[in-house]
Amino acid sequence: MAKRGAAASAVATVAAVLSLAGCGMQSDQASAGLQPVGAAANCSAGSRQLVEAFIASFNSGDTLQLDRLFAAPGLFGWYSTDAPGERINDEAKNRSSLMAYFARRHNHKERLELQSFQFNGTSPSGRGNFEFELIRSADDGLPSSPYGGKGAVDCDQSQFTLVVWSMAREPFLRSNVPLYVLLIVLLLITLAAGAIAFYRWRRAAGMRGSSSGA
Repeated sequence: MAKRGAAASAVATVAAVLSLAGCGMQSDQASAGLQPVGAAANCSAGSRQLVEAFIASFNSGDTLQLDRLFAAPGLFGWYSTDAPGERINDEAKNRSSLMAYFARRHNHKERLELQSFQFNGTSPSGRGNFEFELIRSADDGLPSSPYGGKGAVDCDQSQFTLVVWSMAREPFLRSNVPLYVLLIVLLLITLAAGAIAFYRWRRAAGMRGSSSGA
């Protein structure tokens, strides 16, 4: 029963995190039209640079820089993730506790390693939407694990800021699927070659046995 309860809790947590991500993305995507091409390109490049700056500052524990990278109260949406360091629901939307949260996660040696980034367009409000995959690890029970998520950037100001960041664990990195497929194919080829070699060896041994019996 305890195991079932823990599994149900984990599923609920991931569902809540992804629900937060979905709400933020849908609110902008519901608006018709796009920003001019130049503005969209600027937001796309700026969003990636902002994400990379966030991850570098997160890993180094630079809360002063992190505070500058995230949108101010009123514009900030949420920062959500599953355990360890679970941050969901109302707490995920609490901008005033975010820097203290980052400091605690740095004390647990949490690290993020960006694996893929995809910009998904800019809304008329100047918000750029993106998705990403990364490796997340920490010393409080999280070995290096694949994570996926979504986020949003305020591209309407001279200094871009993160408005939404939401991530949850996933079984594998979707961006590495071709590599996984290649490894599976190589494994199957190796197993097939081993089976053929074993069959030939058994057949040769059987023929030698028949010859010596004659």
